[in-house]
Amino acid sequence: SDVCSSDLRVSDGSIGKYAAAFKWYDSISYRKIGELTVADFQECIDKCPRGRATLHYMRVTISLVYKYAIANKIVENYNPAQFLYIASKKSSARDPLSMEDLELVRQAVDKFPYADYVYCLCYLGYRPTEFLSLHKKQYDAEHQCLVGGMKTEAGKNRIVTISPKILPIIEKRMQIPGDMLFPGPDGKEMSYKYFQA
Repeated sequence: SDVCSSDLRVSDGSIGKYAAAFKWYDSISYRKIGELTVADFQECIDKCPRGRATLHYMRVTISLVYKYAIANKIVENYNPAQFLYIASKKSSARDPLSMEDLELVRQAVDKFPYADYVYCLCYLGYRPTEFLSLHKKQYDAEHQCLVGGMKTEAGKNRIVTISPKILPIIEKRMQIPGDMLFPGPDGKEMSYKYFQA
């Protein structure tokens, strides 16, 4: 750690994070650095059960190790960290609803409050916060689609075609007074916390 903090200008606060991340490479730590390949490091990253932050530090740690090795002529001018891939958040992945579960939601539409919201959300594919912020002006009746979203530039004006399965619900919601397509009980934008409850 003294070498890393002095030669590579890594703050003392980061050393602990890099040391913890480096432990996930224990299965290949006995091998010579010149023999290791991108696939060796990638396998360790892929097998790590921790979250995205740990995976990030695993990649950065390898980058620092190779910067040190290059600077000290231990290896050629090659840093495999640039080729390591970190997948999207593992913890956020959820199994999709089965067709049977989706049918149960459909059957609940006229029986339970906000069941129609859940049913439409399943078909539209918006994030819940995007879904709850949809305004009626975003509905294009002629083309039977919604235009909008958020989070990224690509998502802000994306076009989402409305399935015939939920089109009657959307058209019915358009007849209800107010600006929001899926409002809260006060007619204003429903909070995500209220939607979850």
